[in-house]
Amino acid sequence: AWLYRKTITIDFNQVGTDLTNFPLLVDISDADLDLGAQLDGSDIFFTGDDGTTKLYHELVAYSAGDLTAWVRVLNLSSSTDTVVYMYYGNATPPANLDAAGVWDANYVMVQHLDEDSGTHFDATSYLNDSNEEIVTDPTAQGWISGADEFNGSTDYVRVPDAASLQFGEGSLTVEAWINPVSTITDTGGVRIANNRGTGIGGSYAGWQFKIKNETGNWRFSDTGIDDGALPYEPYEGSATYPYNALYHVVMVYEADTELRFYVNGALDGTRALSPHGSIDSTLPTVIGASIYHEGTLHADDKQFFDGIIDEVRLSNTLRSAA
Repeated sequence: AWLYRKTITIDFNQVGTDLTNFPLLVDISDADLDLGAQLDGSDIFFTGDDGTTKLYHELVAYSAGDLTAWVRVLNLSSSTDTVVYMYYGNATPPANLDAAGVWDANYVMVQHLDEDSGTHFDATSYLNDSNEEIVTDPTAQGWISGADEFNGSTDYVRVPDAASLQFGEGSLTVEAWINPVSTITDTGGVRIANNRGTGIGGSYAGWQFKIKNETGNWRFSDTGIDDGALPYEPYEGSATYPYNALYHVVMVYEADTELRFYVNGALDGTRALSPHGSIDSTLPTVIGASIYHEGTLHADDKQFFDGIIDEVRLSNTLRSAA
């Protein structure tokens, strides 16, 4: 039996936009939780507003009343407050975690990058875990919990190729939190994440999510998709942003139609596209660098990211601004 229940009220104020199966971050510090919950937080779980419909949740961290968890909210209303209940206080709780269930089937990789060493684990059911990790500080402070700090010269995280990480002629969304430092080391820009490698645009299929130095700030540059044929149509952003700050950045590719870019929820810009073929490649997905050149591993490693990257997500669908 669970002894305690807390009410979590969500005020979602994006007018006219209701969401379903939304991954909500619960990040709280609560003295009652400290007194009543198990030391490892294993008894904590969440329900919808009926108090009985159990919600998927992923426990990121728990210690002495400090809770960080992802919870899949079934319906998030923009017109009325959404209520979620948190239960705790069971001395012998059953297993109640289902981390992969938090992320809908269109999320093909969610890398929290909060591991202190070794393999970086994908939170989705696709299990797109890393097989190589070279980072300067795997315990850096990101947007939530831990993150990875990249040194701009040798660091990257590699996730091996998988069918779920190839998008064919379909749409995709790439998201991350970044904190780039004041010097970007490669004049060609640096990579947040990609599976394309370097080479002449229009010659090598894949996608790349990049930023570039611009008069002491950064902007999106040479970022987008490539089907290995001309015309090559990358996005070049005009808005610039200061270094040494945390940003949520997003690239949305609407197949054969448009590229859209967001910074902290605001539209940075768009680029209209001509019809494209498949952007599939046989390359791994790499965070923080390009480690392929013209399709060859380690032929010319470059475009290393300098700074902190957190919470990298890939979706095989369009994600809205909400």
